[in-house]
Amino acid sequence: MAKAKKRKPARASSHHHTTDHHHFLLIVGGGFLLMLLILLMYNNLPFINSYQKQAAVTAEDSMEQEEVQQVVMKDYAFSPTSITVKAETTVTFVNQDPVAHRVVADDGIFSTQLLEQDAEEQVTFDTPGTYTYHCEQHPNMTGTVVVEE
Repeated sequence: MAKAKKRKPARASSHHHTTDHHHFLLIVGGGFLLMLLILLMYNNLPFINSYQKQAAVTAEDSMEQEEVQQVVMKDYAFSPTSITVKAETTVTFVNQDPVAHRVVADDGIFSTQLLEQDAEEQVTFDTPGTYTYHCEQHPNMTGTVVVEE
C-alpha cells in the first residue's frame, strides 16, 4: 500500500514578499539619490573641485610658497572690495560680522560654506581673469578678485 506524501502548502505570500522587497529597495535607493543630489547642490560642486585643484597644486609646488591674501567681511561689506593677485594665489575670506555670510561667485565658479562670526575659508584662484562675488544672504555685499599671470 503506497503512502501519500504530505505536500507542504505553497506560500502564497512569497511573490508578494518579493514585490514588497523590490518596492522597499526602490524607495531607499531613490531616497539615497535625492539626499546625494541635495548634498551636491548644497556643497556647490565647482567649489569642491577647486579644493581638489588646490591640493594638487600644493603637492606639485610644495617648494614654492603660495601667496595668501585676505578679504574681511565686516559691517556688511567686503574689505577690500577689490584685490589684484597673481595666479595660484589663495584668498582667505574671514567673517568678522556677528551674522553669517556665504561668499558666492556671480558666475557660480566658487562659493564658501556659510561662515559664522570669526570663521574663515580659503579659495585658490588658479586661472587669470576677473572674479566678481557677493554674499548670498546680503546681495548688496559685493567684491572683486582680479587674477593676473
